[in-house]
Amino acid sequence: MQPLTKLFSKLLPTSNHSTFDDSLPRNVGKLKPDKHSGDPTLAWDKIKGKQNKQCVKPVDINLPVPDDRVRFVCISDTHTEWEQSGIHIPDGDILLHAGDMTMSGQKNELEIVKKYLDSLPHKHKVVIAGNHDLSFDHKFMVNRIKNNYYTFDHKDFQMYLKKCGVRCTRDLFNDIYLEDSMVKIYGINIYGSPWTPGSGFWGFQCCRGAQLMSKWNMVPNSTDVLLTHMPPLGYGDNIREIFQKHVGCVDLLKTVQTRVKPAYHVYGHIHEGYGMRTDGTTIFVNAAVCDEDYNAVNSPIIFDIQLPKGVTKQSFGDNQVEWVIPTETLALYEEDIEIVFEDYQEFPDEGAVSTGGGGQEGHEVLPTHAETILNNVVSVLLQSDAESVSSESDVSRKSLDSCESQDRLDCAIGHEDSEYTLEDGGGGIH
Repeated sequence: MQPLTKLFSKLLPTSNHSTFDDSLPRNVGKLKPDKHSGDPTLAWDKIKGKQNKQCVKPVDINLPVPDDRVRFVCISDTHTEWEQSGIHIPDGDILLHAGDMTMSGQKNELEIVKKYLDSLPHKHKVVIAGNHDLSFDHKFMVNRIKNNYYTFDHKDFQMYLKKCGVRCTRDLFNDIYLEDSMVKIYGINIYGSPWTPGSGFWGFQCCRGAQLMSKWNMVPNSTDVLLTHMPPLGYGDNIREIFQKHVGCVDLLKTVQTRVKPAYHVYGHIHEGYGMRTDGTTIFVNAAVCDEDYNAVNSPIIFDIQLPKGVTKQSFGDNQVEWVIPTETLALYEEDIEIVFEDYQEFPDEGAVSTGGGGQEGHEVLPTHAETILNNVVSVLLQSDAESVSSESDVSRKSLDSCESQDRLDCAIGHEDSEYTLEDGGGGIH
């Protein structure tokens, strides 16, 4: 079946009808990373003159939804704040959540998110994870969590999942979870991907350049609505502090503009970038609900897609949802799973950081390069002699309190072969 961008005659991002020409040739092969992928601001300076960037007015949430249109309601970066914020979530046919449902993916947060999602009236709910949703990331949980590191108690979390009758976090939700996968709803292809640039300090991170491009090369050309946590370069990716003006991904933008050309690209991650924009072909939606201070202040963004002539939502009957690329089934928590730090050198026993419980003999062994990761960002510094810290909870709490700085740092320097260096107190990249 043809992608719906070839069939739709009208998309309705504003009060006026917009027509998109999908007859332009697409690059159907895999793309190579941009030579400036490691420096988003420089990359934007190189291409911004050729961008037809314009702001777009969202659909009025009070407009009724005819049966020949599909209404999408978009949110992202709610961080469990939206449930208490009182922000109205308008009804629609499909709810899209572009990740960062939680602050760290712990069970109390998951319960809050699940309860609230279940209470919403949308017939179909499509979600992806973000870098803060740690417990959704299989590799992160296996390779980075040990005892109470990051405030996670692995055994306690495993028992929680068993009590809920599931084997991995994603199965807690009665929603459509996408992770490098695609679902078709009302004939509309929706592809979801959670990846962001970073050093692995958070979930679903990989280096800018070849690693991230390998993720974007997985996006099918037939995608009508692209759902990522990461913003593309230049379209709602500005930050107000920490090193760089732009932190979006040039390779994601290249994928969207030269190969996939979806009707809509929905994302979040950069809270300051909230809003709708277009390049004349794709409408870009940064749906971050929280601002840079993690206050839930932004309203959901909605858009309508009109179905082909003669087709209505009722035409699909009970066959409204079809998996095109299923999300891989993972069993995260086996009884005999061994959580290890791969490729890390451990501190000697006499210098181990005290956890006050858990681990072997009440100690947790942290990676030696944790000082490099956390230096200039986290208030807890590991001294050169690996001086003991009084309690694990202090380490975890302060590490999580630094999430904004580390997250932005990862955005700025999360790429291969970095030549950037951090100057003490310099606040710049060199």
